Amino acid sequence: MNDTLTSCTKACSGDDKAGCVIKCFEPTSKDYYSCLAKEAKIDNFDSKKAIECGNSCKQSDLSELFNCDYKCNESLYKKLTGDNLEVKNDKNSTDSSSSTTKPNSASKASLTKLGAGLVVVSSVLSLL
Repeated sequence: MNDTLTSCTKACSGDDKAGCVIKCFEPTSKDYYSCLAKEAKIDNFDSKKAIECGNSCKQSDLSELFNCDYKCNESLYKKLTGDNLEVKNDKNSTDSSSSTTKPNSASKASLTKLGAGLVVVSSVLSLL
């Protein structure tokens, strides 16, 4: 966490501590979703809508929370984990047979879980 986020969350107290913490995460969440959308080559992704939807996920079970977030951003996650996703090989690689590779199902699952990670953390913090 950066210093601004840390100081913001430490300043949260009282009856609306959860709401305050969520507001502290909004700039980071917006940057996060913008980065994911850029990687997925989605020009018109609405980060604000993604954040609002993710913040509405209040399930107490981690699996259910993940499923809720996935539904909020299904188009983004599908684009990130789709068969058309290409991962660039290391530029220093001596293998010149291909400049890109397709991710396997394990890496697709990892990308999907990574994509939901920030919203899960925000939602868990909101339960505090």
